[in-house]
Amino acid sequence: VSTQSTWGRQLMNSQSKLSYLLNSQLTTSQIVQSSAKKKKKDKQNQNRYLRLVFVFIKSMIKQKHIDPKGMFIELQAFCIDNSNIPEAGQLFKILKSLDQQGGKS
Repeated sequence: VSTQSTWGRQLMNSQSKLSYLLNSQLTTSQIVQSSAKKKKKDKQNQNRYLRLVFVFIKSMIKQKHIDPKGMFIELQAFCIDNSNIPEAGQLFKILKSLDQQGGKS
């Protein structure tokens, strides 16, 4: 019984951790974009980091570790804000398909 409740708490924490990750990434992106001098290497590092974040989120959704319904709008906005990243488009498509499936039920 304690294993199940621990697992449930871990899943709930996953949702809050993802929310924290998105908020922190959005803040980091805004800081980097607002700086007057952008270095090419910094931009490459930011893009690499963003790609990893998108892959992580997609993986968590596909493995059903998180339910994106609770932060659907934030995830969509995150994808749109970073539409230059290919993985953002992939995540956006996943979100749209989940949204359409939810509407049909």
